Amino acid sequence: MKDAKEQLLDAFRLGFRPPSNLHPADWASKNVSLMGSERSSKFDASQTPWVRDVMACAADYETREVVWLAPTGCGKSTMSEALFAWHICEDPGNILYASQTDSDAKFWYESRLEPALKSVKDMKDLWPKDRNRSRSCEVIFPHMSLVVGGQNESNFNEKSMRILYMDEAWRLKDPKLMDMFLRRHHDRWNRKVYIVSQAGWEEDALDVRWKKTDMADWQFRCPACGELAKYERKLLKYEKIETEEGQLDLQKTADTTRLQCPNCQAEYKDTDRERRRLTNTGEYVSAQEGLRGHRGFRVHRLAIWWIPWSQFTLKWLEAKRKLDLGDVTSFRQILQADECIPWADDVMVDRKAIKLSREAIKTRDPKALLDGETHRFFTLDKGGDHFWGVIRAWVQGERSELLWAGYIPMSSSSDDHHIKELQSKYAVQDFDVFVDIGFDRLETVAMCSRNGWIGIEGQGDKKSFPWGGGEEKPYSKLKIAEGSNGTRGQYVSLASDSIKDILWALMNGDGMEWTIPRDVPKAYHKHMRSEIKEEAEVGRRKELKKTWVTKSRQNHLWDAECYNVAVALFSGVFGD
Repeated sequence: MKDAKEQLLDAFRLGFRPPSNLHPADWASKNVSLMGSERSSKFDASQTPWVRDVMACAADYETREVVWLAPTGCGKSTMSEALFAWHICEDPGNILYASQTDSDAKFWYESRLEPALKSVKDMKDLWPKDRNRSRSCEVIFPHMSLVVGGQNESNFNEKSMRILYMDEAWRLKDPKLMDMFLRRHHDRWNRKVYIVSQAGWEEDALDVRWKKTDMADWQFRCPACGELAKYERKLLKYEKIETEEGQLDLQKTADTTRLQCPNCQAEYKDTDRERRRLTNTGEYVSAQEGLRGHRGFRVHRLAIWWIPWSQFTLKWLEAKRKLDLGDVTSFRQILQADECIPWADDVMVDRKAIKLSREAIKTRDPKALLDGETHRFFTLDKGGDHFWGVIRAWVQGERSELLWAGYIPMSSSSDDHHIKELQSKYAVQDFDVFVDIGFDRLETVAMCSRNGWIGIEGQGDKKSFPWGGGEEKPYSKLKIAEGSNGTRGQYVSLASDSIKDILWALMNGDGMEWTIPRDVPKAYHKHMRSEIKEEAEVGRRKELKKTWVTKSRQNHLWDAECYNVAVALFSGVFGD
């Protein structure tokens, strides 16, 4: 057993050992074991070479802020686990990690970060023995603290931190949260800020930080010509293969995928060996000088060597098919999540005349189906003591025609007989009637529950809703709402602005055929001009951004048409 002098010397050596001269990635490869990695039980930067330059910034005292735009599955979480271990052992300072929600942060800490940190031999004597100093999502080490939490004001208030790490910053609900987060470092000379995410929207809080950096892209060096090339969608080449019926065979087309060098046109097969060979030649190339102390790195999904390029082609072909029908959602997600390019809202301000159908409301048999009709939806927007509604028929993947639009009176908040009469007249199924529950919610939910209808509500502050596996959609999954007298009904939430973009495109003829009858009520045209996208001052900073602006309060049929488009998306009319 060691005597007191030897124990004191051991403690001295532990506390005053010189820092490692290893690159942070090499240090982590030597010291950090992983729980969630699919490729290695130890941190291994050779598997993800694009992380080396990002991690090098940790040991570069000139770098104050790092923005890393990268798709899911490329090693972002794994890097953060290795990076935190390095900081705790080699460059200590209070750390604040911010994920989307407190529950997300807690799960990541307990399932991945804590096991990774406890695997580091040099941290064995640093881990608190007192349970009160090592609670879930907060660890008080002898020389620093680590706090893990969600992106909210509570976690961004008062805590003074030298090292800030924000994960998936594109999900920030309020731009002011980024300012609150950044103020936590109190302008320390040795501060470190890491902002790691896929891309979000042009001019959002993440994009503002990105544009302060050198905006470097991970590029490959072509083995044939020796020139560097940026990973881009346009480098993918494939042969269009059709089925016997003359339709594009998506899978067989995707299986012909290869990547072509833009400089010498050399082509590379879609194999693990070729993809990794290109990735291993990679390096970051800056697009601009950037502000001093700000570094930016971007990785395209095509650079992730273990993901076949054919998967990207298949995803792109499906997104293009939906884009041709007027649904921009999948295309936007490819830009944001795979190519890490922020989405720019560039919807036209000048609206074309809406295409007229050959039918008229007065002469049409209300129960008659369109040729090939697959869906028929009745969507309603509630006013004070009345409803406005539209009934629209859809032919999946081809066209849509308005069958009826107008005003629906109510004698009381529970009066639904006029709606039921129209529903019966136009042969609309109960589960295809969607009613706005934003006004007089309790009674409207009760009405929906009583009739088997589904509630619907718009959320202007939402861009999309998570559906699991990193997939985002402009509508939520079905949820349950409480109504009056203890009733319960189903409803769906919408990302209103995203739906409006799709409706606007359809009205302008950009997508599947979308028509209205010649004898549509005059009020319809007035309501459909009630909202327009234009530059407006947004937020406390009065920044000019393209946003939806209400020009008239008479917008109920506009809302009802938005709901109809949303329900069509929800029901797969634009494709699964």
